[in-house]
Amino acid sequence: MAQSTKTQTENRPTPTIEDYLAVIYVMERDEGEVIAARLAESLEVAPPTVTVTLKRMERDGWIAMEQGKKHPPDR
Repeated sequence: MAQSTKTQTENRPTPTIEDYLAVIYVMERDEGEVIAARLAESLEVAPPTVTVTLKRMERDGWIAMEQGKKHPPDR
């Protein structure tokens, strides 16, 4: 069985990822879907920044894409 080489600290989200996760949670709860343009407005960042960050979050397992939607994966 493979073991992770990450330490407990490495498994914690960065402050930026925490901010994204919080806004994604609220958007999904209140609006039913997450739209990158609204996410950019809420976080006061450029849309390309949101795109890059969401791709990194998906790669790192913080979110999962579903038909263009972003949401935290079932853990």
